[in-house]
Amino acid sequence: MAAGCSSSPAGSEPTEFLFHDSNQAAYVQWTKTGSHVAGTLQDAYVDPSDPTKVTSGTQSLTGEVSDGNITLTLTLDQSFLGATNLSGTFNGTVLVLGIPNNNGTINEVTFAPATVSTYNRDADNLNGDANRNESAAQQAQQQAQAAQQQQEAQQQAQAQVSANQGKVSDDAQAVTGDISSLASDDDFSSDVGSVASSLAQEQQDLTQAQADAKAEEAEAQQYPGGNYGEVCTDASGVSTDASGVATDASGVETSASGVEEDLGSARQDIKELQADFATLKSDESSYAYTPSGAPTTATVNAAIGSATAAINSAIAITNGDISQAVSLFNQAAAAAAQASQAGNCNLGAPAGPAGITPIS
Repeated sequence: MAAGCSSSPAGSEPTEFLFHDSNQAAYVQWTKTGSHVAGTLQDAYVDPSDPTKVTSGTQSLTGEVSDGNITLTLTLDQSFLGATNLSGTFNGTVLVLGIPNNNGTINEVTFAPATVSTYNRDADNLNGDANRNESAAQQAQQQAQAAQQQQEAQQQAQAQVSANQGKVSDDAQAVTGDISSLASDDDFSSDVGSVASSLAQEQQDLTQAQADAKAEEAEAQQYPGGNYGEVCTDASGVSTDASGVATDASGVETSASGVEEDLGSARQDIKELQADFATLKSDESSYAYTPSGAPTTATVNAAIGSATAAINSAIAITNGDISQAVSLFNQAAAAAAQASQAGNCNLGAPAGPAGITPIS
């Protein structure tokens, strides 16, 4: 604020002058000696590009008054409204200074007689405006930040929703893949067919063993003396046939192990399907989202039911073939025993298939 100065006595020439507008207050105080003036110019200015700050300062000035014209020089080389050398008019009461504009024109600024208190009031008003502008700017900045934060929060929330829905969609795709894998793995026809094929070979070899045994029994009846050992040789051939049947039975067991391996794959598929479907239902509930075309409980139950039925059927058919394989070997062993007995050959029983057991 300006230092206190008294106004000119009544009737005397004024020595204090004030110019002000919405952006600036300028106060000139001088002492006039003849045509020479010397004093100060105090200025408070708000730059429109930053209305939150007031720039103020005090400058020394000197000047000359002649025939109503005046020239002033700011001795500190600081500008007032963009100029350091000012000219204008002074009629003894009103001071008018010409301020050059950027476009080359002159803008006349009128200083009227005033007091320092009037300048201080105007400067205070500028500071008040600047403070209000700063508060408004801060509020606008806070509102902009709040709006930005809200937008970012909404974007993050939407991104999270998209991520959650993407996870549910991935869950649904996993279940769909599980159903497809299970449908592929619950086809046991090839391995069950291999068991049947092995059983057919065993049946064929049993038929041969029974035919050889029948021929050997007929030979034994024809040659009670053994036909020089030929009867027992033929009985030994029947025993060899029975061993071949045992080998065939082991082939049935080997084929059955292939079925059992397939059963394990299908059962594992069922477990994975159940686990993935449980995850899907949990995520659908958690994120309140169900993808279009997502597998339903009915679809999953149908796939598991179909696979379970195929598993049970494969077990039943294969175990039936295993049981028949054991029976066929027993028949072959009985034929070998009868051949040995018919020729009084005292041959040992043929070795049976090792460890042939039902699958589960």
